Amino acid sequence: MSKPIKNNDDIPANDYRISCKDGSEIVMQVSGISVEGEFIAIFNDATERLKTQEILSDMAFLDSLTKIANRRRFDEKLTSEFNKLSNEHRELSMIIIDIDNFKKYNDRYGHLEGDKCLFQVAQKLAETVCRPEDFVARFGGEEFVVLLPQTGKQGALFIAEQIQKSIEKMAIPHKDSFTGILSVSMGINTIEHEHDGDHAQFFKQADNALYYAKKQGRNCIALATDN
Repeated sequence: MSKPIKNNDDIPANDYRISCKDGSEIVMQVSGISVEGEFIAIFNDATERLKTQEILSDMAFLDSLTKIANRRRFDEKLTSEFNKLSNEHRELSMIIIDIDNFKKYNDRYGHLEGDKCLFQVAQKLAETVCRPEDFVARFGGEEFVVLLPQTGKQGALFIAEQIQKSIEKMAIPHKDSFTGILSVSMGINTIEHEHDGDHAQFFKQADNALYYAKKQGRNCIALATDN
């Protein structure tokens, strides 16, 4: 335990992690006040307060509908992973995923079914992209993003194909799709540690690949060009 720092003869509140006899841990907030030359220590169990703070923090980065990471968390993660490229010899791949003809799905089946569909797709993505270092988020609307650290173009293509198969196996009916079931289009981009440009350009190239996949008739996967 670090020594408390005196401030105007009072001890400011600090949190300390304490091991209990039963092996559990609690966090105590310890402070103190000076009264006529003597110190009175004040102990408060801070465990529940910290749990609440963690829950609120998680909620700030969680998409309320799909229960996966939200756009805000993705932006932070992308910046963090992109910055690592210059310090380490590694690759970073991104997949942008768009549910095909989702507006028509909403129009035909209603927004409640649309919300249910978004949740199911998000959970299937999180289940399929399962390495600890990988990251899945809802970008907005019917678009999702996947970040794959230390993954090259071929590895990202393999993951995209696995995603495509897993969505097909869900067999969600979609009468306005040419396959009769829900499908997705995907754009992939990969960058190496020796790179030009920034994370905004990296995202734009993946988005351009997605646009190309959708132009090819949807239910497609496209790789970003080097241009």
